[in-house]
Parts: sequence; C-alpha cells; structure tokens
Amino acid sequence: MDVVKLETGWSFKQTDAQKWHPVARVPTNVHLDLLDNKLASGVAKKTWTYKVTLPPIVSRARRA
Repeated sequence: MDVVKLETGWSFKQTDAQKWHPVARVPTNVHLDLLDNKLASGVAKKTWTYKVTLPPIVSRARRA
C-alpha cells in the first residue's frame, strides 16, 4: 500500500472571499490559521474552506 502524506500545500479562505491564505501546519483548525494570518475576527459567524493540491498518483503498474 502506498501512503501519500498531505502535510503541505494547504490553504484556506472565507468561503465567499477570493483570497486564499497559507496554512502553517497540519493538522490544524481555522482558529489557529486565522491567528497565524492575523485575520481573527468573526470566526464563528463565517464559513471557511480549505484546499490542497494532491500530488500525482503513479500506479504500481506504471512503475514496474
């Protein structure tokens, strides 16, 4: 079984905003990420979205 660690490349934003902000550490929560980015206001009243770009997955058949 292959394991892909999803520890880097994460970002987050307020769902209805355009600007994405970096995530400093994983695992995380929106409160820590907002504090890291000096954005801590109205946290509970807003919806937050996270994203990560997945690395390419190479099947075992292609590697052989």
